[in-house]
This record gives sequence, C-alpha cells and structure tokens, in this order.
Amino acid sequence: MRVHKAKDVLFLLLALVLMATAMAPAPAVATPPRPSGVLYVGTSGDQSVVVIDLATMTLVNEISVAPSAPHGLALDPGGKRLYVADQPAGATSIKVIDTATGQLVDTLPVGTRSHHIQLSRQGARELYIAPGAGTLFYIYDLVTGQTTTLPVGAGPTDVAVSPSGRMALVASTGAGGSVTLIHLLNKTAGPPIALPPRAGFVPQADHVTFSPDGRLAYVVDRGANRLLALDLSTLAWVGSAIVGAAPHGVAVTHDGRKVYVGNRGADSISVIDAATFNVVDTIIVGTQPDHFTLDLSGHFLFIPIRSTKVMKVLDVSTDQIVDEVYVGRDLHVSAQGHS
Repeated sequence: MRVHKAKDVLFLLLALVLMATAMAPAPAVATPPRPSGVLYVGTSGDQSVVVIDLATMTLVNEISVAPSAPHGLALDPGGKRLYVADQPAGATSIKVIDTATGQLVDTLPVGTRSHHIQLSRQGARELYIAPGAGTLFYIYDLVTGQTTTLPVGAGPTDVAVSPSGRMALVASTGAGGSVTLIHLLNKTAGPPIALPPRAGFVPQADHVTFSPDGRLAYVVDRGANRLLALDLSTLAWVGSAIVGAAPHGVAVTHDGRKVYVGNRGADSISVIDAATFNVVDTIIVGTQPDHFTLDLSGHFLFIPIRSTKVMKVLDVSTDQIVDEVYVGRDLHVSAQGHS
C-alpha cells in the first residue's frame, strides 16, 4: 500500500507541474527598436525641406524654400528652429523654419553662399558656415546679426563642432586638401593642416566629424579614397583607412567604436573599426549615398540615396538596412528632431 500511495503522490505532483507550465504566460518577445521623432531632409532638386515621421516612416509635410536649393541643415537644440543653407553661387542668405508651424519665419543675410552649416552648442547663439568656395569661414551671430570671417584652406566645404563646443574643424578640398582648427571662444583660426600625401592621388578634405570624446577628428579624403584620423592634442595624423571611391558622408557611433563612410563612387558604405582603423565591412546601399545622420538614440543611421530619391535606415547593431522611404529629388542631408 505504501508503494502505491507514493506513486499516486508522484503522479499528482507531475500533473500539477504540467498544468502550471501550460497555464504560464509565454515569454515576451523583445520588440525591435524603432526610430522616433521627425527627420528633416533637404531636397535641392525640389527646393524644399521634407518632414518624415520616423515612427511610421511616412512623409508628413513638405516646406518650400524656393528659389533656394537646400544643401546643409542645422536644427537648434530645442528643435524649434531649422536653419537651411543655400548652396548655389550668388546665394547670400540662410532661411529659418519654425518647426512647430512648418513655416518660413526669417531670412538671414549672412553675406555668403552656404554649403554646410552648424550651430554653436551653447544656446545656439552662433551659426558656422562653410561656403564651399573661397578661403574664408563665416561665423554669424544670431543675436546681433554680425558676421565674422576667418581665413582657412581653399574651398571650405564642411564644418564640424567638437563635443565640448569650444572648437570647430573646417574641411577644405582645394590645394591638396587641408583642415583648419577654429577656436570658437576667441574666434581665431590656426594654420591649415595639410592632408598627408598618397601616391597617385590628390587629397581633398571633403567632410569631417569628431569622436564622441573629442580626442580625434575623422576626415573624409575624397581625393585619395580614404578616412583619416587627426589627434587633436598633437595635430598629428594617426590613422588612415582606404575606403571606396569618392567617399563623402561620415558618422561615428555614440560609443565611438565604429565609423561609417559613404562612398558615392562605389554605391556603398565602409564600416571602420575605430580601435584598429581597419575596414571591417562594406555595405551596398544604392547609387550615391550622401550625408549621414545618426539617430538621436544611436541605434540607426539615416542614409540619403540621391539616385533613387529615398532615405534608407541602417540598424547599426546589425549593419542591415531595415527600412526606407521615398523623399524627393537630389536629397543631400538631414537633421533629426523630437516629435
């Protein structure tokens, strides 16, 4: 009898365990992250700024800036004002959009064409302008309306502001390529720093960005098909990675581990390991990838493809394209804001 009772208890316990397991809720499946907020995209061909709702990847507005051909964009830290650069020769102003209403609210007489622009990090008081031609860099005071010019290398095409906001770096394509360090607090410029030579090529500093800790500057050398690293404490070149043809856009992940370079002549993106400065992956994305915008969360990279007129979304954790949306003609650059 005792043996039979023990078996009965064992079977009962087993039945209870199976019932509890069957009734337990299934483990939750992690939802893949999605970009949020809005993305503003300048379309030179349509002379407009297109607004994309990133949660749904749909176009929700198009703001005409005609007859301007928008190339560079800069969004203030609060996301209330969007500054729109005008590239063509003869243009001398920058348009200002109120993002809440989607209306043009001002035109700034900066006195130069504007290829790429950035805002100061401290209160968005100043606008920094790389005109794309000449030998001057422009600082426009948004409070006083005064413009300061500083000498830089020939053909200043891009400007990046350091994480501290104390300095900027200007990339210039002319005369063998150079970068110029701008001290923003006292508004002075150092001498142009020539790009290192590469046999058989003519270097051109096309675009620049900073490492998240501000120790390095990454310089896209369009003429020599490479990405360079500049140590900002010594102003010495400390890294060089050969990428695809005609590199253009550049972005660094928030953790500083990977650098992405868009190759307009190779329809691809080169992924560089920042620690070793080796190219660890090449991603085919479509003809003429242009300037990148890294998602505010750091999870995604927004890639404008000029030939197909679409904005593609790359998941930086997997380096896979996860979405895309049609935007318009001749899209170059974007800026992300909160909803």
